[in-house]
Amino acid sequence: MDSTDSLPSESFLQEDPLGFIKPEEFDSLGIEAADIQPGTFAARKHPAKLLSRFGGNAYGFGFFEVYERLSAKDLRLIQSITPDDREAVREYYQEINRIYKKIGLLIRFSSLGKPYYLIPIHLFLTSLSTVKNKTEEISKIIDYHRRKFLKENHRIGLVTHEDDLMSNDLSLRFREHEFVVLDSFEKIRNRQEALDLIIVARDIYEILFMEKFRAEAKGRLSKKQLDYYATYILGSIYHLLKEDGEIFVIANQIPL
Repeated sequence: MDSTDSLPSESFLQEDPLGFIKPEEFDSLGIEAADIQPGTFAARKHPAKLLSRFGGNAYGFGFFEVYERLSAKDLRLIQSITPDDREAVREYYQEINRIYKKIGLLIRFSSLGKPYYLIPIHLFLTSLSTVKNKTEEISKIIDYHRRKFLKENHRIGLVTHEDDLMSNDLSLRFREHEFVVLDSFEKIRNRQEALDLIIVARDIYEILFMEKFRAEAKGRLSKKQLDYYATYILGSIYHLLKEDGEIFVIANQIPL
């Protein structure tokens, strides 16, 4: 089966938020068609997290959970190269791609030393539908907030991860507003300018386990400590609002 057999149709790609790479672009971008696995397509962006075949994030660079699956030679190569070392990646990109495929990661590198990502077709369909539905709901809130306060321009905080496709969609829909992604406790703590509206775009507990929030919680937390930390984060978010500012939570559940 040719890896291009499962590529999305042209009309499907008109709503593409991941930066789909067409096969005719492969040569100019240094991408080898053989590296595109059947049932996936190449893209410039990727979802924040997808469980890999052997555990961990399929779009992460960590290998600790699969070290035992690598030979000593492969392990030395991976440990000796950092993804931002463009020259080293260019020299060894074929070996790196072979190793990534072996351990179930969906990152690949081109011959130019640049990363790209393999997106399973079913994941793209699910992600696109979820992003669209959530963006529609948030758009209604933004429109309501604008009419309520009779103000055309708002500074809006989005509490989510930095790669959330929804933030790009909202920025394109509402060019008159300023969107600020709050993807770490440090950004919340150091924020100086007050916000008109803050949207908590994910379940608060999911947010707490995001890498840049988890670092603030030292060690493993009990349920009671987790609830306290969630309340603390929500309180910190609340203090970023202007006096008449509002918070909108769109998630599966929120702490009572």
